[in-house]
Amino acid sequence: GQGNLNEALNDLNSAYNLDPSSYIVLYQKANIEYQLEKYTEAKADYLRMQRINNRSQEALIGLARIAVKENNYGLANEYSDQAVDIDPSQADIYVRRASVKSMMGNYNGAVDDLILAISTDNNNTKALQELVALSNTNYPAVASGLSNAIRQAPKVGMFYYIRAVIAESHHKYLAAISDYKKIIYENLYNYSGIYNSIAKCY
Repeated sequence: GQGNLNEALNDLNSAYNLDPSSYIVLYQKANIEYQLEKYTEAKADYLRMQRINNRSQEALIGLARIAVKENNYGLANEYSDQAVDIDPSQADIYVRRASVKSMMGNYNGAVDDLILAISTDNNNTKALQELVALSNTNYPAVASGLSNAIRQAPKVGMFYYIRAVIAESHHKYLAAISDYKKIIYENLYNYSGIYNSIAKCY
């Protein structure tokens, strides 16, 4: 609860006074300040993190989230794009940028980022979990994002599979069956439980 967060913040403030150059202490401190809605303090700490490491993706995503809270969406987009540009080969950064886009209500943009994360690293379970979670609040955005991805990369079985699983979880069984069958007939993705999934849909 809030009490625990305030206690943790007191401890981190003491640690920070002992070593103001500790990146990890600043990161934890800024995140707790953000959770406690102390945005001015959090922003100051994310900026201090940037001074210690000018390629800090954590600092930029933190600043982006605060910009959203301050209704400065242009700045939020700028910060989160900068964070991606630092290392576009890292799947997690797309998941983080997706969370900033979701906060702004840009669900289509968030879906595209989560799909990018999966394309960058198809073992990224966090991206998949976020995509499934997003489909529960905005199924049309997720379905259309996956359909776009499939149009651009019609041979990537992973996309059909994710679209099928999400369709199945929303009781859209015919759509799911059609994607599962496509995977089998065209040999697009090797997944042992696929016949089981089809049987469940039927």
